[in-house]
Amino acid sequence: MINRSSFLLLSSALLLAIFQQCAPTKTISTQGAEEYNEDLSQYRIQYADSIAQNSSSSIDPNPERIITTVSALPTPNSVTEDISEYFDAVDDLNRENNEYQGFTLQVYTGNSREEANEAKLKVYQALPDAEPAVRFQTIWRTRIGEYASRLEAQQDYIALRKLFPNVLLVPETFQTVD
Repeated sequence: MINRSSFLLLSSALLLAIFQQCAPTKTISTQGAEEYNEDLSQYRIQYADSIAQNSSSSIDPNPERIITTVSALPTPNSVTEDISEYFDAVDDLNRENNEYQGFTLQVYTGNSREEANEAKLKVYQALPDAEPAVRFQTIWRTRIGEYASRLEAQQDYIALRKLFPNVLLVPETFQTVD
């Protein structure tokens, strides 16, 4: 039977031999006098009519030609037209129903009417001119404002964030005033 010190000596020698085999055989120096150059132009994609070929050392005096060249490129998987049609249909539907899509700030959601009203009173500390509303739709919600965009709601969001760390910007549909 092998004693402990012999086992450690043998395993150390084995590990040293393994690491010796993994060591690089040649040292690579980056401190050479030669400069490294590589030509990758053969791997670049070549376009028949591209802006890169048009923009040589001189500036093209006709920028409209460049714009039409770019817009004439085929876009087989473009969904821009489909999305535009969808948004137009949503706008038409909203006009028919006298409503618009916007955002509101939600500061409370829960089962307690008292806490919803407390949140409503607390809103006045951050926004004295606000008109918070408490509604019940299976749960109690306290919401503030009718904002057409996220950017419009940003200033009130920052003010409410100090008192309500969990304030949310929630998408909502609002009725238009005729």
